[in-house]
Amino acid sequence: LGDSLAEEIEVSMIAPRGRLKCSLFDDGIYCVNAKDESFQIRPDQAMQLVVFPKPEDIRKKGARDMVLLTLKQDEEEEVTFKNKTLSQLCFQLPTDSSFLEHFRTALNLTDIARV
Repeated sequence: LGDSLAEEIEVSMIAPRGRLKCSLFDDGIYCVNAKDESFQIRPDQAMQLVVFPKPEDIRKKGARDMVLLTLKQDEEEEVTFKNKTLSQLCFQLPTDSSFLEHFRTALNLTDIARV
């Protein structure tokens, strides 16, 4: 991968399930778990980025949003993790306020849909 955009950050993912360390680069993202199982996503594999409130925290002040990234399902572009094809990533936004912008930049996505 290319140049690093931010320091590695640990996120708690819902899909795929688990805690993963994510590194953001100018040409994609790389995620790895404690068992050293990993996946990477290139910009040409990402489809849409959606930010939405975490349902159980919707009324709490200071609650952090969730992120949903949909992935292309083309055989040549598929992302696999633990021998399974991923159709999406879903996780709570880290407290680092610049993470979302770096994430968007790493995947060359121009728009973020907010729900």
